[in-house]
Amino acid sequence: MKTNEVLRKLRTELEKELREHILEYWVVNAVDDKHGGFYGRVNRENQPVEHADKSSVLNSRILWTFAAAHRLFGKQHYKDTADRAYAYSDDKFWDVEQGGIYWMVDYRGIPSDSRKHMYAQAFALYGYSEYYRATSHTYTLDRAIELFNLIEKYGFDPVNNGYHESFDQAWKPLDDARLSEDNAKEMRSMNTHLHILEAYENLYRVWPDKLLHTRLKDLLELFMGPMYNSTNHYFYSFFDETWKPRSRVYSFGHDVEASWLINDAARTLGEPNLMETSERLVREVCAHVLQEGVDTVNGGVYDIGDSGTVTNSDKQWWVQAEAIVGFIDAYQKTGNSDYVDASMHIWSFIKDKVIDKKYGDWFFKISETGMPYLEEDKIGPWKCPYHSARACMEVLSRVDTILSGEDVNSEMTPDTRTDGR
Repeated sequence: MKTNEVLRKLRTELEKELREHILEYWVVNAVDDKHGGFYGRVNRENQPVEHADKSSVLNSRILWTFAAAHRLFGKQHYKDTADRAYAYSDDKFWDVEQGGIYWMVDYRGIPSDSRKHMYAQAFALYGYSEYYRATSHTYTLDRAIELFNLIEKYGFDPVNNGYHESFDQAWKPLDDARLSEDNAKEMRSMNTHLHILEAYENLYRVWPDKLLHTRLKDLLELFMGPMYNSTNHYFYSFFDETWKPRSRVYSFGHDVEASWLINDAARTLGEPNLMETSERLVREVCAHVLQEGVDTVNGGVYDIGDSGTVTNSDKQWWVQAEAIVGFIDAYQKTGNSDYVDASMHIWSFIKDKVIDKKYGDWFFKISETGMPYLEEDKIGPWKCPYHSARACMEVLSRVDTILSGEDVNSEMTPDTRTDGR
């Protein structure tokens, strides 16, 4: 099959998956009509854990997903879901006294973990800015700008660049910056900074502010500099406050996700030197993930590597989604059809092993040999629609660009503004 035929097939199947399965699953199964917002947990059999705490990250990811879906397809029930997510965030997760987003509330919407982690602020900003793109509601942009100013006021490190990651409710820095017990106990992480970068880029599309431009450029220079192992072509995962790497392990999913997000951000800023460096990173990082991270026997993309060896061979749902986008982006930069074939092979793996054909949506993770972890929740603090839905949307846009012969850079300019900002 010729490359363009593969791309058309991939586009057709991912649009069907997005519209008929992913989005509808979350509309039907995530909404908590009794207590408001969305359930904090839903198990594999789609049974809600009614009194589970609710994660701000999950709520923000739902907000981004359905705002983006409404902007793409114009469906009212997508907007209704986005409206619900924004209202719940503003009412329950926003700290009206100190500003910023709580990490967790209980099922009634009362703060149960009032920490202000930069990861959560970034996803709220990502969701708010996308909601503004979808609705043009000025109050949403005002809230996004307010959150940006809080991140800069309390989080930015003017000495070492980057951001302090974890705070108490009053914005006092905490020593433990970990997102979960699985993370290394270090002060800086690639993961948090990646999501600040994507949030800042999305905000810049609608609010091309001078300071925002500077901070986005600062973030890109961190990823292209101390975060990047230029010899072995991966991103370090954890650092001390001076950006000295504190771990040798790397995440195939975060690496391939970073490759296309960095490339998009560099094009959004429109600075030729950053664009040139980002395109080189795309080529290097994606070649590394393709060579080392893809399971050529059983299919899919592994989780973790260390010094050229796969150390965690599980295959998480979000890693597969990000690899599809990253490899299509790599094809746009290199013209190497191996990346298109890899994206299609990963999608075939998702269809065969990752999609839950009995209860819907995607399994959280799959073993190396293709067995799902059935004890994992279908909806939870980390299990969300954002990676899978975004992968589908990105492929739709990118394939349309490729087949039309348009310059990919033309898509990345800031949105046209109508409010005079």
